[in-house]
Amino acid sequence: MRTRQLIDTDMPMCMNDTENLTAVQTAMLRVVANGEYRFNSIPVVRKYELGSA
Repeated sequence: MRTRQLIDTDMPMCMNDTENLTAVQTAMLRVVANGEYRFNSIPVVRKYELGSA
């Protein structure tokens, strides 16, 4: 329950902060959030459409 409250409270601020990110920056955040750690590996680059490895 506390986690849901925290998300609900901080969501507008986070959405505002991410509005100006590029597609690559947003993809990189997804990579980190999903627990990936080999950012330049071909599978990760392809999966998240990060460009060339």
